[in-house]
Amino acid sequence: MLVIIICRPQETGFFCGQGDYDSYYGRFFLHWYAQFLINHAIIILSLATLAFEEIQIVVKIPSVYWWYKSTSHAAELTAGYYNPAAGLRLSSDGNQEALADPKGLTWQVLNTAWDKGLTLAGQNSLLYYDKELETAKPINDPDHHHFAFFTFQPPLPLVERTICFSELDHFILCMHGENVVTEM
Repeated sequence: MLVIIICRPQETGFFCGQGDYDSYYGRFFLHWYAQFLINHAIIILSLATLAFEEIQIVVKIPSVYWWYKSTSHAAELTAGYYNPAAGLRLSSDGNQEALADPKGLTWQVLNTAWDKGLTLAGQNSLLYYDKELETAKPINDPDHHHFAFFTFQPPLPLVERTICFSELDHFILCMHGENVVTEM
């Protein structure tokens, strides 16, 4: 008989407040685990570079934001992203879903990549293009950061009729740097 126990990270010994993840052993393990995954990625990307000479390779990094506002960052750590940030406040309303912060993680990744001089691309996840425009091409950014390209992911066939092509057109024009005035 297989028994599956589902618990929140803070309910485990490793990721609870003052948990093992922040001990000497925990930090050693998490660093080793992250480095193991990084080494694996280096090998795979090196082989891909050899196989596809003269072709620019794009790496897609998934967003792991489920417990981003928790102290341990358990989802990130178990995905190999060794970036715990101590001192983050937990949600006071007890709603565990409030600990997810996709926008916070997105901005952390974008700013870190831009600081390192990396070329970035993006992909939509929702049908709201105007909300994704700020990350694709930040407004009033003195450094003029932007995505090198953007992949449009069409909606599911069941919701296909919900596409507002004027919003998509506005998004594309803004991505090309055209100053589009919207009517209210």
